Amino acid sequence: MAKELTHPRVRLYLEQVERSTLDLPWTQRRALLQGIEEQLARRLGRSPTDDDVDDALRQLGPPERVAAAEPRTRLPSWLGWLRREPGA
Repeated sequence: MAKELTHPRVRLYLEQVERSTLDLPWTQRRALLQGIEEQLARRLGRSPTDDDVDDALRQLGPPERVAAAEPRTRLPSWLGWLRREPGA
């Protein structure tokens, strides 16, 4: 993880997005998180201040809203195992 993404508020934000998207297939969740990480890395640079981090996260919006905006695909119940984490 890039240095700018190790800020405690960034880590918490990413964890909240991940928890809010546990119903998504792993690959979709991973793509969403990678997209957020790339946006934050570009915006924050190498030595972000707390204010920089707060501004960047505010611009993304609440983690729950980011997660809710991600499209959901209904799988037949017998395919529910596809939503599990790899190795789970």
